[in-house]
Amino acid sequence: MNESVSDYLYYAAWIMLFLIALGTASTDISIQQQAQHSMQEAATVDHRLFTTFGSVEEETYSGAEVLQSIQSIQNIRANIQAEGVTFQQTLDIDSTDVSMINLRKTYKVQYVRDASGTVTTIIFT
Repeated sequence: MNESVSDYLYYAAWIMLFLIALGTASTDISIQQQAQHSMQEAATVDHRLFTTFGSVEEETYSGAEVLQSIQSIQNIRANIQAEGVTFQQTLDIDSTDVSMINLRKTYKVQYVRDASGTVTTIIFT
């Protein structure tokens, strides 16, 4: 009788271990699927759009930030208009006069987009 009870306990322990392993594997698979879904969603989100619960204030930039934007215009891939002058994305920054940009001024910004939503022109006023 002792052997049958010890065998029963032995098999019960193995069955419990097997069930725990199945439960852990199932949980791990669902966590992995959630992580993949989160990564895929993060990759497809348009980071230029956001939701806020506070009041939406006008976006402003300093003159130095405007100047920096003009300097990196080819990376931005949009035309920039400031102080009535339009800077094309194909400009040569070394031969461009940007002296009209007032570094102490605060500029408000407007974005001009095409039909697909891509920014084509940034207007600083």
